[in-house]
Amino acid sequence: MSSTKAKYQFSSALAPMMTKFKESMGSERRSKTICLHLGQLDRFCIERNLTSGFLDEHTVMAWRQSKIGCKEQEFKQSQSSIRQFAYFLIKCGSHAFIAPGLYPSIERLAEEPFASCLAAWMDRLVTFKRRLGLKYISGRRTLFGFDRYLVASGFSGESLTKEMVDGYATSLDGNSSATRGNKLSAVGVLAGYMASHGGIAYQGVPSVKAVNKPPYVFSREETLGFFRTVDNRHYRYSWMAYTVPVYFRLLYSTGMRETECCMILRRDIDYDHRRILLRHAKNDEERYVYFSQLDAEMLMRCDTALDKFFPCREKFFVGGLSNDNAPRLTTSLVRKLFRKLWSESGGLHDPKNGHNASVHSFRHTYVVDKLAQWQREGRDVDSLIPYLSKQLGHASFAETYHYCIRLDARFAEILDDDQAVIPEVAHG
Repeated sequence: MSSTKAKYQFSSALAPMMTKFKESMGSERRSKTICLHLGQLDRFCIERNLTSGFLDEHTVMAWRQSKIGCKEQEFKQSQSSIRQFAYFLIKCGSHAFIAPGLYPSIERLAEEPFASCLAAWMDRLVTFKRRLGLKYISGRRTLFGFDRYLVASGFSGESLTKEMVDGYATSLDGNSSATRGNKLSAVGVLAGYMASHGGIAYQGVPSVKAVNKPPYVFSREETLGFFRTVDNRHYRYSWMAYTVPVYFRLLYSTGMRETECCMILRRDIDYDHRRILLRHAKNDEERYVYFSQLDAEMLMRCDTALDKFFPCREKFFVGGLSNDNAPRLTTSLVRKLFRKLWSESGGLHDPKNGHNASVHSFRHTYVVDKLAQWQREGRDVDSLIPYLSKQLGHASFAETYHYCIRLDARFAEILDDDQAVIPEVAHG
C-alpha cells in the first residue's frame, strides 16, 4: 500500500468498508483526496456516536449539512467522495444512501461558442429557434459541426457561398445517407434563415434522401430470449438489475420511443389513470402514453426498489455513472446495452440480410402485436387507428397508416399466436 493511503486509519463503525474502499483505489492523486474525506466522515461518525455501520440517509445528509459553509469546490469534492464510497458499498452488496447530485443537467452545460465567419448568423438562428420554444440542442450540435468545418477550411466573409456548401457536402461522403441528410439539412435551415433576414446565402444546399432500412420486428422466440438474457444478466451497478428489465418491457408494451422512455419523470406517472405524461417528446410536444395494470404493478415495484438507492431522484429510470458521477439513463447507454444483450441472447446482426434489430424495434413490434391483437378480437382496426396514432405520438393518421403498411409483412406470422410474450420481471 502507498504511504499516502497507509496513513489513513479508520475507527468508526464504517471503518472496515472504508479500509476496503481505500485499498481498492489505484490512482494516487484521486485516493489522497477521497481518503481525506473518508477520514473526515470517520471522525464525524465517531463524534456523533453513529454506530449503525450503514451509510444511511441520516448519516449522509447530516454529513452534507456539516459541510455547508466550506468553499464551493471543497463542498462539491467532499460530496463526490462520499457518493463514490456509496457506489462502492452498493457494488459490494451493501445498502448505502446516495444523496442527490449537485450537478447541472446535460442540457444546461455551457455550449462551446461558434467561431467561424458565420458565427454571428448561427447564434442568431439558435436564439430564434429557442424563442419559438424549441430546445434546439441537437440542431445546434449539428450546426456546430458545420462551424468547425468552416474554421478548419479557412473560409472568411459574411456570406454562405456555394463553395462552402459543396466543400462541406464532399467532406460528408463517408457518412450514411441519413447522417448526410441531417447535416446538410441544418445548413439549409441556416441558408434560409440568412436569406430571409437580409443576409446573402447560397440556396442550392443539396438534399439527401435517406435510405430507409426495412423495419425489424421481433419474433416470439427472439423476444423471450432477449428478456431471459435481460433478467439473468449481472450488471455493473446493482440498481441496473431493476432499471434494465423494466425499461425494455415498457418500450415493448407502450410503443414509446427510447428517448421518451429515458426522460420519464416520477411525478408524471399517473397510476390511477394508468398513463404517463411525456414532456418534450418528438417535435417538443407533450402527450399521454397509456399502460396496462400489469405495467402499473411492474412500475410500482421498480420505483420501490430504486427508491432504496435514489430516494431523491427526479427521473424514474437511472443508469450508469456519467463523468460527474450522476447516474443517468441515456439513449447512448440504452443502445449500447441493447447491442450487448441482443448478442448475448443469440440475436443476429446482419443488416444486409434484413437482421437490423435495434432499440426502435420494440416500437415496431408493439404496433404489429397491437394490430394483430385487434384483428384476433374481430375489432374494426380502421376505427382504432386514431388511438394508436395518439399513443405513438404521430403527427397525423396518415403517418400511422404508412407506419403500419411498412410493418404489414409480419402480421400473418403473429396473427394466430395469442399467448403472452413477456414474462413478469423477476426482480423486485
